[in-house]
Amino acid sequence: MNLRERKIALLFNMRTAVQRQMLRGISRFAVGVPHWQWRGALPVAGVHRELLAWKPDGIIGSIENAVLVKVVQQLGVPAVDISNCLQNPHCLRVGMDDEKIGRLAATYFIERGFNTFAYVGDRALWFSEMRRRAYVAALAAEGYTCEEILIVDKEKSRHPSPFWVTDNDGLKESLLHLRKPVAVFAACDLFALVVLSCCQQAGLTVPDSIAVLGVDDDVTLCSLARPPLSSISQPAEGIGFAAATLLDMAITKQVPVPACRLFNPGSVVTRASTDALNIHDPDIRDAVLFIRHNAGRPISITHVVDAVAISRRHLEQKFQKLLGHTPQDEIRRARVDLAKRLLAQTDMPMPAIAARAGFANATRMGILFRRYVGTTPRKFRRDMTGC
Repeated sequence: MNLRERKIALLFNMRTAVQRQMLRGISRFAVGVPHWQWRGALPVAGVHRELLAWKPDGIIGSIENAVLVKVVQQLGVPAVDISNCLQNPHCLRVGMDDEKIGRLAATYFIERGFNTFAYVGDRALWFSEMRRRAYVAALAAEGYTCEEILIVDKEKSRHPSPFWVTDNDGLKESLLHLRKPVAVFAACDLFALVVLSCCQQAGLTVPDSIAVLGVDDDVTLCSLARPPLSSISQPAEGIGFAAATLLDMAITKQVPVPACRLFNPGSVVTRASTDALNIHDPDIRDAVLFIRHNAGRPISITHVVDAVAISRRHLEQKFQKLLGHTPQDEIRRARVDLAKRLLAQTDMPMPAIAARAGFANATRMGILFRRYVGTTPRKFRRDMTGC
């Protein structure tokens, strides 16, 4: 086994919570690997001189511009991109399945009763473009159209800070002209925060007129937003651990290059920016709210019928007509969503999670989890946490 000292460059933007979480995953991999020497830098074009001088044996980070791609090629060393900013970074890649993120956002808004949709993103960022395509396609498959609001590079050049579109008049105008109520999916939390700011400046109420959903679930930024921002979580720590593992395999010639590993998105963390059911039928709205508030309790259709005071047959007919599924299916979905949050945010054992989420047992939870999420609870937790 070759354990000579390896120099590993980490190109991460420490201002983002997601990339700090990825670094936490890399640090877990580093336990017991003393022959790896780490050096960090921002993933900017100007770092190329330092990289060429230091001559690392491997690179992990955001390979997000053409200069960094060229440096990796010049060095001739394995590199793992974790950003998906470029369509082809010419290296290994570990990250989110952006198509699944787009589909998850569409499903989330449809289930909340919306029929008007918009997307805010940047076609220069490949992850944004992939999320946009999947979101639009998923909506089209259900008979809906989507207004696309795309950020352009000239706006960025005028606003160098992370909040460069805060005063974007074009975005405000686009939001004002959308048919309300509308569900707006933004490519990432920073874009979603800008949408919230523009809504506030334009006098648009959130979530009643515009519901806003981001990606990354940066808890600090999402909580500071007004109203607090709903967001799709991602298994950032697991991505970091997998990126370090893949780089190790590449350095020791155990994996072909290029190679790619994509992670499923986590759950939608609902906060005030989307906490509205766009369901005009009061019976169905009350039934859905009752189910979501009581998902962890042993409720049945009988309890839902009693809560809304209509007949079971009438309730089931309304559910099928307005939501396209049964009240029992709504109960299962709500329980699976609760289980996803518990798996990602706690270290509770499977039987305890099953009980807390309202399932009869862990086996039943596993069956329904695979049906609605497409994977097992254990794999979902492993992808979200890396362990």
